[in-house]
Amino acid sequence: MASSALHPWNRDIGGESETPVHLFICRQFIREAEAAIEGVARLGHLRLHPFPARCGAPPLQEDEVARLMEGVPAAEPVIWVGGVCTARLCVPGGRCDRAAAQRPAAVYPLSQCFHLLADPDLVDDQLRAGSYLCSPGWLANWRKHLQALGLAEPAMARALFADSVRCLVLLDTEAAQQSTHAADSTPPTLLAELEAFAAHVDRPYARKPVGLGYLRLQLTQIGTQAALRQARMQATERVSEAQRQAAEAAMAMDLLGELSSATDQADVIRRMLDIFRALFAPSRLCYVPVDADSGSVVSPVSLGEQLSLADAVLTEARMFARGEAMSADTASGDGFMLRLQHGAEVLGIFVLEGFALPRYRLEYQNLALQMLGLCAMAMARAQALEGLSRSEARYRSLFTAMQEGFVVHEVRQRASSGADEYCFVDVNHAFERLAGVARDALIGRCYGQVSPMVCGVYLERCAEAARTGHPVHFETELAAQGKVLDVYAYCPMPGFFAVVLADITLRREAEARVHHLAHHDPLTDLPNRTLLGQRATIALAQMTEQQQSLALLFCDLDRFKEINDRLGHAAGDRLLREVARRFRSVVRKADTVSRFGGDEFVVLLPQTNRASAYAVGQKLLASMARPVELEGELLTVSLSIGISLYPEHGSAFEELSRAADVALYAAKRGGRARVHLYEDDIEADLVGEPR
Repeated sequence: MASSALHPWNRDIGGESETPVHLFICRQFIREAEAAIEGVARLGHLRLHPFPARCGAPPLQEDEVARLMEGVPAAEPVIWVGGVCTARLCVPGGRCDRAAAQRPAAVYPLSQCFHLLADPDLVDDQLRAGSYLCSPGWLANWRKHLQALGLAEPAMARALFADSVRCLVLLDTEAAQQSTHAADSTPPTLLAELEAFAAHVDRPYARKPVGLGYLRLQLTQIGTQAALRQARMQATERVSEAQRQAAEAAMAMDLLGELSSATDQADVIRRMLDIFRALFAPSRLCYVPVDADSGSVVSPVSLGEQLSLADAVLTEARMFARGEAMSADTASGDGFMLRLQHGAEVLGIFVLEGFALPRYRLEYQNLALQMLGLCAMAMARAQALEGLSRSEARYRSLFTAMQEGFVVHEVRQRASSGADEYCFVDVNHAFERLAGVARDALIGRCYGQVSPMVCGVYLERCAEAARTGHPVHFETELAAQGKVLDVYAYCPMPGFFAVVLADITLRREAEARVHHLAHHDPLTDLPNRTLLGQRATIALAQMTEQQQSLALLFCDLDRFKEINDRLGHAAGDRLLREVARRFRSVVRKADTVSRFGGDEFVVLLPQTNRASAYAVGQKLLASMARPVELEGELLTVSLSIGISLYPEHGSAFEELSRAADVALYAAKRGGRARVHLYEDDIEADLVGEPR
């Protein structure tokens, strides 16, 4: 069952009044998704629905899709989040595509499901390194997953995993929620399951805390896209409804004659009164509107005659309005009343009395009844036009005020060559700002004539929406203006396409800054531990494939604490930045200089043997031989360097780091200001000595 009322995670967390957005997510990620939106007010409109994990099995079938979407209100947007499991929802004409087409739904495709939890680069690097990734939600039911894959027996599972998996890696979204002071923040039950899984497949394991921030950002983006998609659909529906009303009103105009030129309902009534006066010449003629809500009469409309609500005519009209007859004589017997009605709604009462030729009163009454049908049609038309005017005003207000650029094009063919050209039909103010061209200079002209901002690839991709009828969504960069645009194009009607352009330059720049800060030391702008670890993993894989060596240098400033304490932290920071600058000048572009923290630096040297590594270490020592001016003093700061080599001292980054750290301590113990290569007997010599 997919009804939100039947699932405990489908609760209105934020209590907001936004239109709910229904996210269908693989069951193995539902636990993380629920935690990501828990207590976040801006995500309170998201409703989570799990579908069965389909890893290694056929994608979702038509009956499953229909069953899972039962109970989801038709007016609320639906997003399916997944990889190959949702493939049939993405293929136009597929069985599931036809089933889902009965309900507005969209697919947020993932080339790799774990891209939902963490940075795609991190996930892809782990997969390339031979890691088998799992989430806390998956790990909690790992036995069922393996049983579904026919790997319940340890022997079979170990045989398969030994060939394809180097290490089990838990992308631990729950670790960040535990105490930051705990030695191991992974919950004990989850850690036990990880150990049990690792024992079952006989593979080493590791956990990588990833937190919920990236997942929360993904869910926010998905919810925002769904809201924008819903807004676009609603805008398109409003335009279609307005066009339908206009078409109906245009057909009715041929039947309304004189009344067809009336501008509004009041004008229809004035013209009808004029017609009655010209045809029947009554001494008393008025129209009494009827309030649609209360059914009571309101202020009458007449041609020159002033009437009050206490007048006997109004009393008769009030009584007549309560009945159902279309016509009735007045109390004086000298006239008649007519009910103007459209459908079940009584619009008002016409009162005619005192005819110049009273003997023709019955003929006048019959003729007036026939004309009343035309009047009712004219009133309905006037109502439709007023509603259309209000609808167009609302649409124009939205069109003009929206922050995204909006442009409508018509696809035409050149008479000379038959090639397509794209002419401007309408644009809003935001598009004028993006294009740098005024609206008056665009309307009726073609792109090639007026818009220097547009390239051929952009136009062809947008025009694809008009050719195929399917929306297209992509990003493009305006190099000349230094902007990045999010582009959504769709076909509102044959021969036309509309484009919504959002300037996402600041968002992309912010994302780039956040990514840089997450991988670099803020003081020296050197790669931090995370980025060094990623580069080391890649470099080790390359060195293994190329059968080459690699060196890792741990560098530590001698007596840095004394300098920091005596001259202050500001001077210490300047010294660290100067060390970073000198280190960069020594190494190659392919090498990596990283700051681990404090006064500890690490240098990664791919394609480097023992002799070359030692030579680089000497160059680093020499680079620090030049004095550094700090707080008016010239100080000479020395280094101690420990070196480990791949594959001689280890095959993993952690092993090489440990060996280099041991060699660094040996250099410190040996008198500082020197380079020391790791040897197997160093550790035996250092046992029991304080660090």
